[in-house]
Amino acid sequence: MEFKVYRDINEFFDKTKPFYLADEAVHNLPYGILNRMIQGVSQNGDELPFMALIESEGEVILSFLQTPPHNMIISSNKSIDPELLHFAAGELISEGVSLPGVIGSKELAESFAAVWGERTGSRQQIEMNQRIYKLEKVNSIPKPIGRFAPAEHSHIPLILVWAKEFCKETGVLYEEARMQTSVRESFAAKSTFVWLDTDGHPVTMAKAGRKIENGTVVTLVYTPLELRGKGYASACVGELSREILKTSQFCCLYTDLANPVSNSIYMKIGYEPICDSIALKFLR
Repeated sequence: MEFKVYRDINEFFDKTKPFYLADEAVHNLPYGILNRMIQGVSQNGDELPFMALIESEGEVILSFLQTPPHNMIISSNKSIDPELLHFAAGELISEGVSLPGVIGSKELAESFAAVWGERTGSRQQIEMNQRIYKLEKVNSIPKPIGRFAPAEHSHIPLILVWAKEFCKETGVLYEEARMQTSVRESFAAKSTFVWLDTDGHPVTMAKAGRKIENGTVVTLVYTPLELRGKGYASACVGELSREILKTSQFCCLYTDLANPVSNSIYMKIGYEPICDSIALKFLR
């Protein structure tokens, strides 16, 4: 077994691409982040992400990707022996890596967090229990009155407010400057969509986010509290998914398992669960 740290994003992406594509929807987060970096989209200012692999005879066994100050993304395509996780933790400590937390498939992330706690004395706290869903065909569902439309320039101030509320509700790290840039870039790319009521007012939003090799991740799904329960989000996500499937083989998204309503809604649209994921925060 070899633990190797990479300093070149292109080299790391070339090495990990087949590994990630072996289970593309499950690995949508690291693959999507790297794909954006390759295209020149900054994820962390000018700071180089931490990238490392555990390899055996040229085969990738475990991958590590972190864009500080975010959690370390840990990925594998097979069950990992605890001894290998101890080896990984030791190598990360030797590299002086600071981990605020870890995110990955539930079993792997929890196992790594336990080992990291043993090695560093840190405790772990659940940030979010998640589930990854994949869709290849949109079901026909009832729609509320209104229409699906790309966001307009006049909608940007409202979308910024909603994006902040989305982060607050989901526990996602909110960085105002980065969010403003992201919202304006997604508007320019025509990747943010809304459902408009009969008066032409936005009542929900959803975004076609990270692009991966054969799919696109749906994200930033948000409806204000006072407008929920009317089917707006279902309609918006359903129509956005149809749009995505015109150019992608599939859509995928993350849900918060603490919100049974959203999980039920997505399954009615046609999303199928493929993996449970967890984000864990480390405390000293």
